[in-house]
Amino acid sequence: MAGNSLVLPIVLWGQRAPTHCISTLLLMDDASMIVTGCHDGQICLWDIAPDLEINPRALLFGHTASVTCLSKASASSEKQYIVSASESGEMCLWDVNDGRCIEFTKLACTHTGIQFYQFMVGTQHEGRLLCHGHYPEILVVDAASLEVLYSLLSKISPDWISSMTIIKSNRTQEDTVVAVSVTGILKVWIITSEVSRMQDTAPVFEEESKPIYCQNCQSISFCAFTQRSLLVVCSKYWRVFDAGDYSLLCSVPSENEQTWTGGDFVSADKVIVWTEDGQSFIYKLPASCLPASDLFRRDVGKAVENLIPPLLYSVLDRADKQLLICPPVTRFFYGHREFFSNLLIQGDSSGRLCIWSIPDTLEQQDCAKGLQTTTSISLQEAFDKLTPRPAGIIDQLSVIPNIKEPLKVTASVYIPAHGRLVCGREDGSIVIVPATQTAIVQLLQGEHMLRRGWPPHRTLRGHRNKITCLLYPHQVSSRYDQRYLISGGVDFSVIIWDIFSGEMKHIFCVHGGEITQLLVPPENCSARVQHCICSVASDHSVGLLSLREKKCIMLASRHLFPIQVIKWRPSDDYLVVGCSDGSVYVWQMDTGALDRCVMGITAVEILNACDEALPAAVDSLSHPAVNLKQAMTRRSLAALKNVAHQKLQTLATNLLASEASDKGNLPKYSHNSLMVQAIKTNLTDPDIHVLFFDVEALIIQLLTEEASRPNSALVSPENLQKASGGSDKGGSFLAGKRAAVLFQQVKETIKENIKEHLLDDEDEDEESIRQRREDSDPEYRSSKSKPLTLLEYNLTMDTAKLFMSCLHAWGLNSVLDELCLDRLGMLKPHCSVSFGLLSRGGHMSLMLPGYNQPVGKPSYDGVELSRKMSITEGLGKGTYGVSRAVTTQHLLSVISLANTLMSMTNATFIGDHMKKGPTR
Repeated sequence: MAGNSLVLPIVLWGQRAPTHCISTLLLMDDASMIVTGCHDGQICLWDIAPDLEINPRALLFGHTASVTCLSKASASSEKQYIVSASESGEMCLWDVNDGRCIEFTKLACTHTGIQFYQFMVGTQHEGRLLCHGHYPEILVVDAASLEVLYSLLSKISPDWISSMTIIKSNRTQEDTVVAVSVTGILKVWIITSEVSRMQDTAPVFEEESKPIYCQNCQSISFCAFTQRSLLVVCSKYWRVFDAGDYSLLCSVPSENEQTWTGGDFVSADKVIVWTEDGQSFIYKLPASCLPASDLFRRDVGKAVENLIPPLLYSVLDRADKQLLICPPVTRFFYGHREFFSNLLIQGDSSGRLCIWSIPDTLEQQDCAKGLQTTTSISLQEAFDKLTPRPAGIIDQLSVIPNIKEPLKVTASVYIPAHGRLVCGREDGSIVIVPATQTAIVQLLQGEHMLRRGWPPHRTLRGHRNKITCLLYPHQVSSRYDQRYLISGGVDFSVIIWDIFSGEMKHIFCVHGGEITQLLVPPENCSARVQHCICSVASDHSVGLLSLREKKCIMLASRHLFPIQVIKWRPSDDYLVVGCSDGSVYVWQMDTGALDRCVMGITAVEILNACDEALPAAVDSLSHPAVNLKQAMTRRSLAALKNVAHQKLQTLATNLLASEASDKGNLPKYSHNSLMVQAIKTNLTDPDIHVLFFDVEALIIQLLTEEASRPNSALVSPENLQKASGGSDKGGSFLAGKRAAVLFQQVKETIKENIKEHLLDDEDEDEESIRQRREDSDPEYRSSKSKPLTLLEYNLTMDTAKLFMSCLHAWGLNSVLDELCLDRLGMLKPHCSVSFGLLSRGGHMSLMLPGYNQPVGKPSYDGVELSRKMSITEGLGKGTYGVSRAVTTQHLLSVISLANTLMSMTNATFIGDHMKKGPTR
């Protein structure tokens, strides 16, 4: 399929906010947004109002490891670009206005700090990113293309740089980079002269290198007020140096065992330093540190070590002293033109942001009182404030009496061929639902809301505790029986289910720990292994479970550390297991013998060799319970679309070969206009479900179904009558002769335009025969919940209905809204729908619920008014007021889909299948 087809994500977040353990944060220049990076690799955007009210707006997915640093990446106010770096060496350039990833790259080194530097070349502004981290130099990276231009190297004792700052000096027209290495040596590079030789990639060596004996340097900052001093904060003391000759002006040890983690200048004579446990202190500098004072530099070279400057203010720690898993991140930001107060912002491991507004005039006061937090909010609080609460994918089937939250969905898999979603829950039950209908119940208002137990579903019970993973092997490879669904749980067991009858076929109890992953071996394994699935458990064991023989044919359980990766060498009959300590075990699959265990470089080579041997290796991510940060990065956007269009080639040939003479035999294109991907931000979180709508596939599907209707159906009188009757309900846009002409056109269009798009689906016939047999089987019929196979519904029309209802700009035009509801059968959303945006390399941004809540407090007399606005007007504004990229995609989708539906003869959303029985 064309690589640029439109794929629009819609997110169902559920009531539990995703884990967001903050690792770094940044305030945008215009102080309208805070960006936080977290240890799971996501980046959260928070809107901030002039009165410091905060509202989380979107979550950006793209990094596979902890985000280590964030920096702005453009100086112009129109372009709100930031750059993020992660522990695994990934760098991404984001446009934070709409959450698009503009550029990304992966380096072999980890950055721990990035500073943005801008200079003029002629009349052009050029941007550079100066990066330092776990390597002994400073890399200069182009801010637009993320390519490394040259590096700042050390001649004398090169070492990792622990922190750096850029000094723009007004006195000498030279900009310098001042950095402190891990061993406490201060380095100075001059970077202005380098601008002229931009083409030259030779390294630049330091101008000056001086030991200042600062071990464990946490931060270094330049005083912009006096342009004469540097503050260096180390874990056990902080020091002020003269920026002219780097001589020590004062040194202050930490009191009562505190560990400092950073600091900055608040004004010419005050500094703020903060500790590992989230407290901050403001000190007044002694006169010997102030250039304006007569006593400046008086003590240089003298041993005045224990001079403790007066503590002006203690910024108290957070109101809630909850236990944190890692130290909070604190940053200080100066006030700007639009924004006068200085802000101290802190983010912690519970996903909470706290802001203190620091006044310019600080007098010494009683430390016990401290400065009160101006604002504080966590993601979970933002979720809890919303009414209605954000919906999960099967909330209506998971509500337990007397319990506030619905049962959490802990694993899920989507089966596009049947349009069904299988959800495993924390109580060990598995629920199978039609995906479009459960989404309609969650997102849209309608008569279905009043019915208990809707949509029709089936519950499988067999596990005694939480389900950890689900696999539908037939989806990965057609060699597996399409009845089989495999589930693994915390109770150490793996169960085979018959998805059509709902019965349990077999239980494997071979592992001694919870099942963490279920995988499918590649195609070219031996015949016996081909009918197995591979299970990985938390007791560091790997099993090959034969679905045909219903027994475990191999259990590899001598690994000493948790298993990180499974690879295959089918030609040598090897299963290769990589563990978290770097060791690699090579097992023979047929005999179950351990061939060898290796460490170090050999281990890396063996893993890499497996990749070369299997270029088309089975992507372990066809297993949807793997969290999305892996899925989205390993599987490029193109691959995501391949998943969404698995067999698009053959239908065209079938269609064109027979001139489509027998229209009844047109293969049903019933695939993948909708994909449901379960994502977890953290392993402990319940699943968040993202619905990916592929607009192009949906249109092809609608046209194919239109073309495959028998011609006679269009001409027969009762159908004409039905069509004209239908047109009153808005069911049909065209009738009679025009319909026949149009039918011809559709057929032609399909032949010409969709040659490479259409899809062959032979396995549907066998499937429908089996379903029919099961429908006629009385035992099958009498099963407790209404079997899914008995439910007649048009998957394609349901998908279109759900999609159009979510995309329509409700509340902007009340006449049009009435028409959509009454005549077109569209449904209005309960609350604002959370859309997403896919960008380069499968990176994506997902809007958080309540993203369009107005930031800032409503006036008390206008409470009613503000509430009204946020639901009705807010829906349209929410869809079309988010960002230009999202708006463009939505308008394109709505227009193309509406045109397709209008060109069809019998397209209607007023379906019988949502009512109890079909109305004749």
